[in-house]
Amino acid sequence: MKGIEVPICRWGNGNGLRLAKSLLQKFGMSTGDMFVMDVEDERIILTPQKKTKKVTLQELFKDYHGPAREDLFGEEMAGWDEMKPVGTEEL
Repeated sequence: MKGIEVPICRWGNGNGLRLAKSLLQKFGMSTGDMFVMDVEDERIILTPQKKTKKVTLQELFKDYHGPAREDLFGEEMAGWDEMKPVGTEEL
C-alpha cells in the first residue's frame, strides 16, 4: 500500500491525520492505540506501537518458589495487603 494521500484536518486547536478504519484493522489497531513517530530526512514514519498485556502481580510471581516476602522484609511488609493504590499501579 503506497501513495495514499491523507489530508491534515483541524482537530480542536491543533491538527491531525485521519486514518481509515480499514488501515487500522489491517494492523489490529483501534481508537486509542498508539503509534511511534520518527522523522528521517523529509519523511514522517508512523509505526504501530506493540500492545503489551497487563500482568498482575499474582501472574508475575506464580512460579516463584523463593522465600516469602515476610521472611525477606519482616515487619516492613506488615499491612501491605490492606493498602490502597495511590497512583496508577494495578494489582
